[in-house]
Amino acid sequence: MSYDSVGLCHVVFSYNDTLTVSITCCRNMMPDPEFYAHCLRKSWQELQLEVLPDKSVKPKGKKAAAPKKKQAEEA
Repeated sequence: MSYDSVGLCHVVFSYNDTLTVSITCCRNMMPDPEFYAHCLRKSWQELQLEVLPDKSVKPKGKKAAAPKKKQAEEA
């Protein structure tokens, strides 16, 4: 189901010591959701480093992908 003017939705849940964040967005309102996901992963990793007592903790899950360059930047 989709609603007009709902450009970004987050579903966040945890289970068995794992936090899952899922995003759904409108491509017209957010043309680069991969960059947004990259920013969320990077922010989460920074937060973990600040608040967890063991600074050597490695984040679980996918490695944060670097954002793709836009064609205008490449020229």
